[in-house]
Amino acid sequence: MYDFLISVVSVVAVLGFMILIHEFGHYAVAKWLGVRVEQFAIGFGKRLVGFRKGETDYRINAIPLGGYVKMSGENPMDQRTDDPGEFMNHSRWHRFLIAIAGPTMNILLAVVLLTVVYMVHYRAFARTRPHNRRGFKPETASSRSMESRIPRGSRFNPRSG
Repeated sequence: MYDFLISVVSVVAVLGFMILIHEFGHYAVAKWLGVRVEQFAIGFGKRLVGFRKGETDYRINAIPLGGYVKMSGENPMDQRTDDPGEFMNHSRWHRFLIAIAGPTMNILLAVVLLTVVYMVHYRAFARTRPHNRRGFKPETASSRSMESRIPRGSRFNPRSG
């Protein structure tokens, strides 16, 4: 039972981190392009904790299975004003950049994590493997026995030039 709870907490933590990175992509590009962000939320449902800084309400909600960035004027059915901070008053190119920023951050996260994992794994692997020492060439018993069966000078002998 303890292992199951650890697994559930781990999945929620990893999923929450991925959601945070994804939503931060939308948030950062929206702020950079001058769109007013009303809410930055991780999770859905009722607000558990959070704070307000400037015009943005940062919050963690009850159901940790998603997140959202609420920008002003993002609903095309709402009454439009001439406010330059509203999402729909920006060009299609700006709206596209904001929309694609979340998936782009997920891809960048995957590239960075894989790079770090392979770098750390390679260093640990290189230190522990005996064939990585200078001058040592690994040779297995099966390769030695196979080479002894092939006559010298044969065209199948890998050691003959």
